[in-house]
Amino acid sequence: MNKIIGTLVLVNALGVWGSTLEVLQQRVVVNSSELCILPITAGLLKWDRQPGFVNQVAYIPKLVNSPDLPSWLRYTYDGYNSIGYIYGVPPVHLSSVNLDIIGWNRGDFYDVRKLIISLEIVPKESMKYVAEFKVDNLNIKDMANPRRMGELVDILSDQLSWGNNGAKVVPIFMASAVALGENRVPVKPNEAEGVVVHFASDLDFSPELKKLQVEVQSLWKLRPCPRDLKRTSVERYFRKHNILVDWCTFRLTTLTDSSVEDVDGQVKKEAGGTSHLYRAADDESVNLPSEPEIFTFRSEIPNRTYGFEILLSTIIPGSIGGLVGFLLIVLDQDALFFEAAFRTLFSMLRIKYPRNGSQYIYHQTPQQDVGVVVMTRDNGIDHSSVVMDEDLTPIPPQYTETHPKYVTVIFA
Repeated sequence: MNKIIGTLVLVNALGVWGSTLEVLQQRVVVNSSELCILPITAGLLKWDRQPGFVNQVAYIPKLVNSPDLPSWLRYTYDGYNSIGYIYGVPPVHLSSVNLDIIGWNRGDFYDVRKLIISLEIVPKESMKYVAEFKVDNLNIKDMANPRRMGELVDILSDQLSWGNNGAKVVPIFMASAVALGENRVPVKPNEAEGVVVHFASDLDFSPELKKLQVEVQSLWKLRPCPRDLKRTSVERYFRKHNILVDWCTFRLTTLTDSSVEDVDGQVKKEAGGTSHLYRAADDESVNLPSEPEIFTFRSEIPNRTYGFEILLSTIIPGSIGGLVGFLLIVLDQDALFFEAAFRTLFSMLRIKYPRNGSQYIYHQTPQQDVGVVVMTRDNGIDHSSVVMDEDLTPIPPQYTETHPKYVTVIFA
């Protein structure tokens, strides 16, 4: 949202002050086949005061009479320092390029100024010996800083003795590791994406570099490479400047004469297997899908009916559910029927076959005729009028009791 508002303010400012817009010019000489980095600062646009807050001064770089930069140039912005960087490798067939830089200062009432940079390209043959690095803890805006790039050049030239014989070590390629597919976008925003950078020289590699390649050759099969998997013998030179190199991607490549031809005539095809990096960084090399040869109108496309699918999706589940419900009801009724039949049969068996032939003995008292009446359960009880209950308790043990009419009943 802030970017959109800033762009609208810039358009309004250009429309109001277009006739009085201050235009500045700068001339820069660069070599073809070498990486050129153009820092855009507030001082180039003649703003005396340094930026006091983040994203105070913003820039829009483009080609003159064009809405965007050419395909071989990229732009990155360091909002913390309000510095923009234009970087790329100039092609051999170009002699000069004019760039428009539109800058506006949020800290100075959105003052808008324009800078025209004239790039004069000096033809230079591509260098034969290339060293490929990938730095994990830096972004493009960090590596575009001349101090960072100078530290890597000094390490290669002095510490690794690549420039002892008067050889000039220069960067020839730089791109984001995420854009090339070498790294994934970090989960934490404060982590760096990584940078792939190549250095080249006219002279052969130093013995230290050749020894380093033999040392890390066993790590080439590891992708991605853990940062602390292996510490090389030259690790101290890079760690001193807080540079973490991915040694699994370190390569020393020697270009041949047939590997320096391209559509633009610049170095993008290497025999050592690095051409995919250049092709990935070049927008023009992407194969876009072509238009279809046969065009079909929407009305000519047959319509698909979903009636059968809907019917099928409802009948099958409904049939299965009905069958399951019917089986559950039938099984439940069967269970009730068997339970009732079992209870009836059990009651009939208890009535027909009593447990013990218990006898009831009545004793008369002395006032009456003393006699003993022996009654059995079969004789004294009419089975036809007895309804047996399934919850009857067992027959209690024998006991004697005095009857109210002084008749003693003995259960035997």
